[in-house]
Amino acid sequence: MTRQSDREDILTRIERALGQSNRSSCGRPVSKSVTQSPERDWLNCLAEQCQHLGTTFVRANSFNQIIQTIMNDIKASGFERIGLGLDHRNWPHNGRELVTAATNGPGSWLIYEEGVRIQSKARIEQLSQLDVIITGADAIIAETGTVVINSGRTDGRLGSSLAPHHWIIAPESLIIPTLSAYCSGPDRQIELAEHSCLSLISGPSRTADIEKQIVIGVHGPIQVKLYLYVQERG
Repeated sequence: MTRQSDREDILTRIERALGQSNRSSCGRPVSKSVTQSPERDWLNCLAEQCQHLGTTFVRANSFNQIIQTIMNDIKASGFERIGLGLDHRNWPHNGRELVTAATNGPGSWLIYEEGVRIQSKARIEQLSQLDVIITGADAIIAETGTVVINSGRTDGRLGSSLAPHHWIIAPESLIIPTLSAYCSGPDRQIELAEHSCLSLISGPSRTADIEKQIVIGVHGPIQVKLYLYVQERG
């Protein structure tokens, strides 16, 4: 076999193991001015970046609409094992409505509370068997389409690294124009110092280790889906 055919054989076997039929090109954030942009522009900027990076972008007018959309998406995808890390900081009523829907919905759910971290071998095995993990976020960076998740959350970054699909639910109030604006926010240094790791997720996992060919899903999820909702007042 020639070197070219050896390379193609290796890439094909990797793609087959990951359930992919073709290689993907690597999207990069598109340059956008960051000066004096209205809040609405940042939402549009985020949507554009998500499309460019391969992140599925879903927007709804309420948390309950997001719940209904997620239940429909689970049915359509045929997922049977779903993980749910509750976001008590940002989801309405500690995500109680989502737990109710999960209990009565399709599939088998692994639901764990925010702040209860159990990184045992058994938990790692559970997470690695999930079809999809649903989590919250700490911030959404509009300029680069990046989701910020700190290690203080339940299971840190384990769920988003092990499950092949990562779905993120967040209110629009978490949108921040730039990463520098996030890092320079009030009390941000104290918050960052409390956590050992800050995960910046910009689209599905990509690697070009082999012959500079982009392969999706080697070191993380093959799909990232961002569900944004308008936060209810009061």
